[in-house]
Amino acid sequence: MKKLVVFSLLFFVSFFAGAKGNKDREIIELLKQLKAHYSKIDTLYAYFRQVKKSPLLRKPAVTYGKFYFKKPDKLLLRFTDPYDIGIFYKKNRIYRFDFKNKRYAVLNIRRHKENALNFLNIPKAFYFLSKYFVIKKIDTKGKDLYLIFFPRKRRVRKRFKLVEMWLDRKTLLIKKLHFEEKNGNITTIILSDVKINSLIKDSIFRFSKKGFSKEKWQ
Repeated sequence: MKKLVVFSLLFFVSFFAGAKGNKDREIIELLKQLKAHYSKIDTLYAYFRQVKKSPLLRKPAVTYGKFYFKKPDKLLLRFTDPYDIGIFYKKNRIYRFDFKNKRYAVLNIRRHKENALNFLNIPKAFYFLSKYFVIKKIDTKGKDLYLIFFPRKRRVRKRFKLVEMWLDRKTLLIKKLHFEEKNGNITTIILSDVKINSLIKDSIFRFSKKGFSKEKWQ
């Protein structure tokens, strides 16, 4: 992931100590706005494009798909290109179906259920991230809100350099996520054609293991 130079930012934050409290209050106020806004969202549907760069890859790996969410806990990531894969959440487990090769895998997340469900709820996700990251809101002239998450805990710093997030300034919907890891991996996820509170049938989240062979989750 690209290296960011933050020494000048850290210097001004430490030098102008009075501004730090204002920034903290600004983040708290943003969290309140997100909670109020997302509490009104019962369903969310969007297209996504994921771009992953790695020292092990000669060129970026680009995947496309659709994202479905329905309260309280229905979730589906449907990769459509270049893979034909569905990732479902159901009762403490994540199921991955490879529709082309007729294989499926199961990951039990009972121990991490609370954290997993938090990320289905955007305000809770922010509160969760604030435990492990220092959140900075950077003022820009663009139409999006721009946030940077710097690792707070040592175990998180071992894996991540930073996380960047862009939200629509009017709707507060996430438009773009950017992850930089210590191992050199860079992942960017861009959401488009986001629709909220539209009809999503429960059948979209149903799946059958019939005709699929089980494999180990990797």
